[in-house]
Amino acid sequence: MQISILRSSVLTLSCDYEHNPCVSFCRRMFNNLKTNYDAAYHMLLLQLVNKNSGVETTQKAANLLNAISSTSISGSKSVIRFMTDHQDTMFNRFGTLQGLFDSILQTVVDNIRHESELEKLREIYERTRDVLPSEEEKVLHMIQNAREHIRWATYYYRDVELWLDKRFVLEHRESEHVK
Repeated sequence: MQISILRSSVLTLSCDYEHNPCVSFCRRMFNNLKTNYDAAYHMLLLQLVNKNSGVETTQKAANLLNAISSTSISGSKSVIRFMTDHQDTMFNRFGTLQGLFDSILQTVVDNIRHESELEKLREIYERTRDVLPSEEEKVLHMIQNAREHIRWATYYYRDVELWLDKRFVLEHRESEHVK
């Protein structure tokens, strides 16, 4: 314990006094933190299968899954991948997936951008279909809506992006002209 405290103090002092190796290491860590979201999401998601994590209830699990899946497309992908890889463990830990599935489905579907992600979500549903019989119509409807969103985005995304870029350039020029 004392060695850890001493090590922490030495590292803090070396960075405070701008020791180059320490500053470089901190910058590298910070840059990785900004770009390596998948690792951070994975660490959070592992709390769902760790019995000592403090995530004991379906509601807490749903809150964690919603928080991650609503952050970005990367978050949604991480949740889908995690649910696919740990479905049995999740089912054993939280019993029925009804509450979890209801809670996260819409958030995940809203962030799906590729057909492959949609298929993984469909696979999760297919494997839990017998546990979630009352959800079939709702899930199929959401999957169909997501598929339509993907088609729309595939067809119009570039046009919208160009329009936004053009609009930003015009607004930027106008604001410079006013100054």
